[in-house]
Amino acid sequence: MKSSVESNKYPESKESYEILLENLIIHAIIGILPSERKNPQRLAITLQATYHTPQNPKALSAISTNPANINQRSTLECENMRDDRSKQHESHKHFLDYALVRDTLVAHLQDSGYGLLEDALDGAIAMLKAAFPTITHITLTLKKPDILAPCCVGVRKSVAF
Repeated sequence: MKSSVESNKYPESKESYEILLENLIIHAIIGILPSERKNPQRLAITLQATYHTPQNPKALSAISTNPANINQRSTLECENMRDDRSKQHESHKHFLDYALVRDTLVAHLQDSGYGLLEDALDGAIAMLKAAFPTITHITLTLKKPDILAPCCVGVRKSVAF
């Protein structure tokens, strides 16, 4: 009979990690008012993305190149970043690259020109899941700190896959 220690060896366990992006401020076109459609505004982003280390480590470094999932600029830039980073970090392929996640998210939000924060959340979450298939849960918060002084307004969405 196997002991409980023997039956819980590392290869059989499911470990997850959570990438945290906090205090990320970008400028993007987002909103439905005429001034919001012309002038980029500050967008505060918080992301929590949980992922499991896969049996196939290459799955973590693969990002989708389907234009339906990621816009053209994001696809090309992220492919180049992935190639550069994978050359530098061959021994760390089984982990999700948080810099690549950040850069992919920023490029998507800056290029998409969403009208509503809710649409931006839906689009960004779908894009992140397509680009990084090992993600199992995402909580994404988008805030517009300058639109309704003296407060900061925003929307959060959480999705488990």
